[in-house]
Amino acid sequence: MLNPENWKTKLKWTLIVFLALVIHYYSPPVLVKKSYQIYYLLHKKQLENVCRILKDKENGIGIMREVSEKIPSLSDEEKEKLLQLKNELGVYMISKYRDEVDFGLWGFLDVRLGLICMTKPHKPRKEIYHLKDNWYIH
Repeated sequence: MLNPENWKTKLKWTLIVFLALVIHYYSPPVLVKKSYQIYYLLHKKQLENVCRILKDKENGIGIMREVSEKIPSLSDEEKEKLLQLKNELGVYMISKYRDEVDFGLWGFLDVRLGLICMTKPHKPRKEIYHLKDNWYIH
C-alpha cells in the first residue's frame, strides 16, 4: 500500500481529475462566446442589414413567421427584405425594442438566447454580455 509506484499513480490520476474539473468549469463561457463570434462572422452582412433597416424605426417590431401589416413604418420592400434576411440568418425571431435589435437564435418559454445589436450607445442590461463593437450576447 505504501509502494512508491502506487503513490505516483494516485498522484498522477488526482492531477488528471483536477485538470479535467478545471477545464470543465472554465471552458463553457469561452466556447459559448466563441460560437457566437463564429455565427456573427459568418452572418455579419445580413445582421448589419437588419440593424440598418430597423435602426430608426418605431419600437415594438416583431418578426416571427411574417411581418405584421400593422407596422406602418416599414415599407413592403423592407418587410420582404427582413423576411428574406431572417430566413438567411436561421433565426426564429427578430425584434426591435427601444435601441436594441434582438436576433433570437434559440428560445423556450421564458428563456431566450441570441444576439443583440445596440443601435444607440447606452449601458446594456446586466444579463447581456459584450461580444464585439455594438453587439451583445443574451
